[in-house]
This record gives sequence, C-alpha cells and structure tokens, in this order.
Amino acid sequence: TSGAAPIASVSAANLTGLNFPAKNGDQFGVSVASIADMNSDGQRDILIGAPGFDGVVNGKKAPNIGAAFVISGASVIAGESSAVLAQYFGEAKADQFGWSVADGGLLTASHHYVFVAAKGVDTTITNPRNRKPQKAKDAGALYGFDLSGVNEPFKRVGSAPKGYYGNVLVPAGDVNNDGFTDVVTASSFMSRVSSISNTWIKSLGFVEVYSGEEIVNQAK
Repeated sequence: TSGAAPIASVSAANLTGLNFPAKNGDQFGVSVASIADMNSDGQRDILIGAPGFDGVVNGKKAPNIGAAFVISGASVIAGESSAVLAQYFGEAKADQFGWSVADGGLLTASHHYVFVAAKGVDTTITNPRNRKPQKAKDAGALYGFDLSGVNEPFKRVGSAPKGYYGNVLVPAGDVNNDGFTDVVTASSFMSRVSSISNTWIKSLGFVEVYSGEEIVNQAK
C-alpha cells in the first residue's frame, strides 16, 4: 500500500521575499521547527534552516554562510508561494548557520525567541598546554533572535575546535521555575580539557541548559 500523502510542502524555490535567490546546495530543510503564530493569521508558522545558503558579506560572496527562515504556515497549507516572515543569515563564509533550529517560545510575556546554531563558526581560544591563543575552527555558535525585534540577538560561541556548538537544540520549558522558557543545547562533538592531564579529550560531548532569563538579559 502507498503511504499517506503530505498535506503541504515547501522548498526554497517557491519562497517569496528572499534576500538572496535559491540555488543548488542550499540544504533547505536540514533543520525544521514548528513555532507559534507570528503573524496572527490563526496558523502556526515554520522555522527552517538552510546551512548551505550563499550570501554576501561586505560586498563579497560568502558561500555556505547559511540561513534560517520563518515561513508563514498559512501560505504553506494554502499551496501558494510561501511567504517569508523573517530571515536570518550567518556572519561569515562557511558558518553553516541554520544547521539546527528550535523554537524558544515566549521567554517573557512579550518576547518570543527562536534559536539557530551555526556549526562552522570559527573563534580563538587559549591552548590548554601553552596558554597561547589558538584558532578553533568549527567551534560553532548559538544565536537567539527576538521575533519582536526589540532585543539584540543573543550569541554564544563554542570553546573547542570541531565542537559544532549547538548542533542539537531542544526547547526545555521553564526548567528552574523562574518564569522564563529555557533551551537545551547539545554539542555532541565538543572536546573538553582534562583537569588531570590538561589536554583535550576529543568528541567527549557537552550538554547545557540555557536560562531564558540570562538570554533575554544578555540580548538587551
């Protein structure tokens, strides 16, 4: 027997309002999350990551900068060209922004957040052996965006090479009962420094529960 037919579908090729045109290798749909009704049309909306998206930084092409799109759920269900309600992009080439996405919900009564991870973000760390600066390629980064547009984006960068910080994101509800929605980030390839040998333990993995209150306060 054949499987059930989908009630709707969406691709980067039929989005309206894109800052950059869709192309081969966008990887649209690598990550998907259902979010609240952001445009008050009675239908929940959709957050979709496309880590292979190409953009422009300082007037230069930025391949695989990555992108995440908030898409009107009503337009998807209606079978129309899908309307982009909000769009976010990485900061540098090869960031692969949009590798994972999650709905943060209402962190406060008036601030609805979405979270997007960029596994290819590079940073500089202190080498645990010689205490000198060291480039950490693909440390990864987690971003939080206030859909109301009031607060500045929240950003947290990973602390290990090939850590892919935030490669899994899960909304956690209010874990510590402080009235703010929290978020779980899992970095399954994160390496950590041993307190005994003072050397890296590779791909040890790392999980954090982030306080929604901290995110809102840092983003103001």
